[in-house]
Amino acid sequence: MEGRRPRVFLACGVFKGIIQTPTSRHLNAQTQLLDAGLYATPKKLNARVQEQVNAIASA
Repeated sequence: MEGRRPRVFLACGVFKGIIQTPTSRHLNAQTQLLDAGLYATPKKLNARVQEQVNAIASA
């Protein structure tokens, strides 16, 4: 569909095995995994998530 943005899963790297399965690949979605340790540094986590959201929005 024209004008429709692709689906993007932005998730913690801990969920890689769950998200990147043969079944999930049929969803026609891009997966972006963040470092699993970011939860330990909330400011870095917030900044990294915002960077990814901004990059997705401008794509």
